[in-house]
Amino acid sequence: MSRSNAETQFQEPTGPFGDYVRIVVEAFQRPTERLYLEDEGDASRSILAQIFLEPAPTQDPPVLSSTETHARDLFQDLMQLRRAFEELLDHEVYIRRFPYSDTRVSRTRHLTSVVSSYFQAVYVFKERLKRHLNLLDRLYRPSRLRLEVSKRVDSLGDVVENELLGWTKVRGSHVHAREFVDPEIEVVESLDFMLEVTDLGELELVAAANADRAFRAARKRWRETILENNEKLLPLLDRVFAIMLECISDDEGLRYPTDHT
Repeated sequence: MSRSNAETQFQEPTGPFGDYVRIVVEAFQRPTERLYLEDEGDASRSILAQIFLEPAPTQDPPVLSSTETHARDLFQDLMQLRRAFEELLDHEVYIRRFPYSDTRVSRTRHLTSVVSSYFQAVYVFKERLKRHLNLLDRLYRPSRLRLEVSKRVDSLGDVVENELLGWTKVRGSHVHAREFVDPEIEVVESLDFMLEVTDLGELELVAAANADRAFRAARKRWRETILENNEKLLPLLDRVFAIMLECISDDEGLRYPTDHT
């Protein structure tokens, strides 16, 4: 899929990560279908809400088997990981456009906000991926698969941390813990401010042209950085879940801890 299409179309993950998503979704689909059939097709009771949320006072809580609970926990956490992944891709769209020209929002503050938000999203994605691996470790702990799963989780946690560590740092500081500042954007902001509050006379056209050129250069640099980083996301997810799929799935789909106690 081209980058232009990626702005308007959902990208279904492929490769090992796509296989993992499919296997977990198929496993979770079974209890939703069972509850729906047991309820004689009364969709008004909201099967998904019964599984994920506290039941309404007039409802009995759904009774899930251990395998269904396993699939639910994986699915629920996977959806948070997928959301974090999609939010990183969303920033490719955010940084291409400045839709606030008729508002008080300045182009420099918008660009700074998008870049800062992107690095925060990288941090969240890293933590969600590590958390999902830890969830796999916890869910398979009661089974004979526990040593194999735990060993892989430990090694992959280090891979994820090392792979994404440089993404969340700017000049040696974690951006989620410190305000993001870019000197080139600050220069544009200063020029824009001067053009707003002072009369530069003959220099005004030159200053405006320099500000526009510097802004386009800064936005281009950060757009390329985001695109280059995001190109590495699926290969990283594929590496992680290719290894995990070897021990938690087989030709029939997801392997459950209760099958290997």
